[in-house]
Amino acid sequence: MLQAFQPPAFDGDAGGCDLRGTFSALMANSPEIQHSLSSLPVSDRSVANAVMLWDGKWSDDTLVGGRALLRGLLIKTLAAAPKACLNGINYGPVLFLVPDRDRTAVLAIGSGEWHWADLLAEDPAFDEILLLAASKTPDAP
Repeated sequence: MLQAFQPPAFDGDAGGCDLRGTFSALMANSPEIQHSLSSLPVSDRSVANAVMLWDGKWSDDTLVGGRALLRGLLIKTLAAAPKACLNGINYGPVLFLVPDRDRTAVLAIGSGEWHWADLLAEDPAFDEILLLAASKTPDAP
């Protein structure tokens, strides 16, 4: 599923640095994102149906299953963004509302002061994460 995912095209001349907007549209409309969420057990979510994906570091639970696929989709999209777009400062978590079956899930990314580029920091396990996400997450029916 991750291998087949094509990140959105970024157009720097037409507001292509609106990563929040790009991710909002992706989160709301991507079957891959929705499949990833549906594969997360209820115990992996807060009472408010929220999922913290990145809070300044990647946690070990983003190495397998639905969170790994969410991580891979996010990284693949950020890697396709213009480098200049990755350096804008964000404060606190950025929240994305994602349709999830008969309810709405909240994906949270970030904590404190951070940049989108921080999510792409060198990570020796990155290739392994992408391979695990692509191989261990079942395809959508």
